[in-house]
Amino acid sequence: MSKPLATLLLVAVIGWVSVGGLYAQPPGQQGGPPPAVVVTSQVGSGLMVEEQEYIGTVYFQETSLVASEVSGRVLEVHFEQGDRVRRGDKLATMDGVLKSKDLQSRRAQREEVLAELSRVQRELDRMRRLFDQGTVAEQEYERVKFLASGLERRAESLAAEIARIQEEVRMLEVLAPFDGVVLARLSNLGEWLSSGSPVAEVARDDVVDILVNVPVDVALGLELGQVVQGRASDRELEGRVQAVVPRGDVGSRTFPVKVRLPNEHGLLEGMEVRMYLPTGQRHEGFTVPRDAVVPSPMGQVIFLVRDGQAKMIPVSVSAFARDTAGIEAQGVEPGDQVVVKGQERLRDGQPVRVE
Repeated sequence: MSKPLATLLLVAVIGWVSVGGLYAQPPGQQGGPPPAVVVTSQVGSGLMVEEQEYIGTVYFQETSLVASEVSGRVLEVHFEQGDRVRRGDKLATMDGVLKSKDLQSRRAQREEVLAELSRVQRELDRMRRLFDQGTVAEQEYERVKFLASGLERRAESLAAEIARIQEEVRMLEVLAPFDGVVLARLSNLGEWLSSGSPVAEVARDDVVDILVNVPVDVALGLELGQVVQGRASDRELEGRVQAVVPRGDVGSRTFPVKVRLPNEHGLLEGMEVRMYLPTGQRHEGFTVPRDAVVPSPMGQVIFLVRDGQAKMIPVSVSAFARDTAGIEAQGVEPGDQVVVKGQERLRDGQPVRVE
């Protein structure tokens, strides 16, 4: 190999080693670990009312056993279990042949009575003129008068019976009493139903009640109409205290609290709901998001971001209110940036980068 060629190869190797050495150590690792990427929130301060989580159950506010108002055989069933219905929708239709025959008979009887009444009223007019002239006895005049009055009462009675039968014919169609959902089908085609026999169970589901059993101290601290928060299947809920039932369970010494809210999230009866109810305990001081407090070998701590570095601060948690923790700590000021995400492997003094 010639001397110029060897010199050229030596220069190339030295250049390759220099370039490789330049990029062999990633940026940010020179002089320490890379900055940890974190998400922060602000430290707050003030008065916080402690809340505890209680398990509640969803119930529909109003459930009705829709019953037949008259007796009859079921001709049609217009729904299935789980169907949504609106107020006035037909649930079932019953046989009305006998009612129609009865109605026809009463109408014919009334027409007959009205015809007889018309004849008697003409006779009464003639008898009144003769009575005024003194050519007919008062007894005969009163007899015709009482006959006309009796026919009038009979016509009124038949009219009332006709109206009643017409109402019973209308009742042959069993209607939904309100908008809601059918929970159960309780009648079948061809079945004979007596008056009062249930046809369907319908629930009004636009409003729901959440029943929560709580200790007596919590129950007595709640006020009617008070706004409370909850969660069901990752859905945020807000309702108002509707009632504190004054009869507790002897075994658990808890009392039912009823929270009512619009069913905007399609809650189903029997669902589990987590309600956050105030315990009456109050905390005055610093507040941070609940996720900011993490365990460590030295107890519970938070990480503040100061001058681009993580600063670990030991804390004492005095209260929780859903997603907020009330803390007592030294070296913390309102407005400090506290890490709420990314602190799982964070170390005191580690460089951080805030997203």
